[in-house]
Amino acid sequence: MASLDMTKFAESDASKTTDDALLLAAGRGPQNDDVFWGTASTAGALTFIGGPLIAFFWLMVFKKAPGTLIWFCIAWVVGFWFVLAVIMLVLNVLIAAAIFVVIGLCVAALVKVFIVPRIPMAKSFMQVSSLVVNRNMSLTCVSMCGMFIYAVALIWILACTIFSVLHFGYERKADNSLQDNSHAVSAVVFFYQFWLLWTTSILLAVLHCVCAGTFGAWYFDAEKPEVNTVKASLGRALGSSFGSICFGALVVAILKLIKEQLRKAQEGAGNNLVACCLLCIVRCICSMVLDLVEFINDLAYCQVAIFGKAYVPAVKDTINLLFSCNGWNLMLADCIIGNVVSFVVFMSLLLGAGVGFCLGYFMTHGGSSVGHIIVGVVCAVVGALWWYVCISFLTGLP
Repeated sequence: MASLDMTKFAESDASKTTDDALLLAAGRGPQNDDVFWGTASTAGALTFIGGPLIAFFWLMVFKKAPGTLIWFCIAWVVGFWFVLAVIMLVLNVLIAAAIFVVIGLCVAALVKVFIVPRIPMAKSFMQVSSLVVNRNMSLTCVSMCGMFIYAVALIWILACTIFSVLHFGYERKADNSLQDNSHAVSAVVFFYQFWLLWTTSILLAVLHCVCAGTFGAWYFDAEKPEVNTVKASLGRALGSSFGSICFGALVVAILKLIKEQLRKAQEGAGNNLVACCLLCIVRCICSMVLDLVEFINDLAYCQVAIFGKAYVPAVKDTINLLFSCNGWNLMLADCIIGNVVSFVVFMSLLLGAGVGFCLGYFMTHGGSSVGHIIVGVVCAVVGALWWYVCISFLTGLP
């Protein structure tokens, strides 16, 4: 009868103990799987919950301290150039440092002349906007529902585009070979691209008109008993004003489509330098026209929602307003608020990424294992995107 070699059993047990220790250190042991993924799910949920909370926090800041927020953003914009100048000075790049100082001084002068006198108006707009949103919290529900519908429409149209391209892209001949239908694919992509641009523009315009109608009802009927103004504004946006909304969205969609076709033509010009330069100039002009039309549309939709005007008369009245003294003040105040909102959205994106990574990484016990890092990165991406979406839609209400 052969004798048992106890040394091999001891070595096997020691090896198993070492492997288990390594798995436990990496957080991947069988007994730690439930704890690891449970903690990771908790970190993701906390990151997800933080989005609406930070959005409402910024809404309260808009209401309680709009002036401080505006001045902080101005200091950020002006100080950015001087910080770059200091960095260039430290790196001994004197010419770049001088250029950044000159740019910073010019920006500071423009702020002093054009922005500072309009800060009280911008403060009033932000305070009133926060007040109306607080009194009509269903606006946030409408905004979140609109965000969901926007995402569904985007996914649906993209899925239709992919399946249509796969269906029309290649055609099987009688000899069982495939024929490339590039022209059919181009037509399909063009159609779905137009559908996507128009649909998303309509959704965003409807949300804008609902908010504008609610604010207009508060302004003109502030002393009357409160009614469901959000419901009434939504009814008008989807009812009597829907044709004007679709018309305005159609104009924006056509301009965006033209801009995209110019980009494709510029890419297809190849080495033709003259054609590339001409297409680049036309594309820049189209981009500026698009920005101007979108700005006018934002104000025209307010007249559509509040006064029930048709799209063309609303645009005419908006242009007349912009060429008046009050219109100039309105544009500058709108630029101030737009920059504040952009700053808030950017900071929320960074904050969401940082909080998500910290929760995902440290709640799963840290360490250097790949699992912890992956959870941290996933939570960072979720936090950045979700916080960005929340703050964009909520700060977009004012």
